Amino acid sequence: MAFSVGLAVTVALNYLDLGGQIAKQLDKRDKRPNNGWVDIY
Repeated sequence: MAFSVGLAVTVALNYLDLGGQIAKQLDKRDKRPNNGWVDIY
């Protein structure tokens, strides 16, 4: 029971990481796509 609750919390936190998802989408579209950095200039 405790394992499944821990797993559910981990999945929920990863799914709800809005900042990380926004950063990934911005990184796909910047000057050097998919390099792990967001270029803002």
